[in-house]
Amino acid sequence: MIEQTVITGVECYVFDEAGNELEKFKLPEVKNIFGLKVTKENILVSDYDLRAIKIYDINTKEEKTSIENLRPCCLMLDFDVNSKNQIFVANLAAFRTSIFDIDGNLVATFGKRGKTIDDFHGCCNPVNVASLPNGAIITVEKDATRVKIYDENGAKKIDGIEELVKGCAYIPMTVDKNENIYLASPEKGLIRCVMI
Repeated sequence: MIEQTVITGVECYVFDEAGNELEKFKLPEVKNIFGLKVTKENILVSDYDLRAIKIYDINTKEEKTSIENLRPCCLMLDFDVNSKNQIFVANLAAFRTSIFDIDGNLVATFGKRGKTIDDFHGCCNPVNVASLPNGAIITVEKDATRVKIYDENGAKKIDGIEELVKGCAYIPMTVDKNENIYLASPEKGLIRCVMI
């Protein structure tokens, strides 16, 4: 007889800067967390298996809402949250970026499959998305690596980014308060900083 494991949630840990454990809790319902963000009021997690982003109350750990029917691919489902509590989703199998409010309502979407600067190329893109304090949106595409900034003037490619990954692979990205972009290549063991 083969034993089957049923996942009923994911344990989360909170540590201070010295590495001391402050809190441990379980988020119910999620199975395969890809991304996690924390705001003053919420914990947001993306779950590839559920094809959803779940939003939990930071105090009670109870689910508030869920953004469902997303189109992840290659085990990736990246998202970002800005200071206005807007959620930016790299909806890569749909070849678009989707923007939701904190209640899970779709606010806007952009992108389509294609080869122009405004489109997303390859088998499925973008793999990553982030919002800048000035309101611009950064997207990252894989194979070949392409980083773009979207603002009120449309899309602009950031030049000088060498190929970070080959094939269908995630490219970790974060943006600091000075709007510097940090891209990582796990396969090459490097981090690249781009100042805009």
